[in-house]
Amino acid sequence: MSGIIKDLKNSEIEVVNENLVRVNGQIMPRSDIDMVCKNHNVGYIENNDSKLRVYNTNNSR
Repeated sequence: MSGIIKDLKNSEIEVVNENLVRVNGQIMPRSDIDMVCKNHNVGYIENNDSKLRVYNTNNSR
């Protein structure tokens, strides 16, 4: 697993609005998260508390 995905999995990702997220205090486009997740075969879910959780989609179980 690449460093950026490990960083995302260990980060608090807060939804600012439908286009922006805040990762460890840094604002970035949500499309960046989408692209990184797609490229590394991981996904994310949005919790009711406006936080994103990154998870592996290629688990063997």
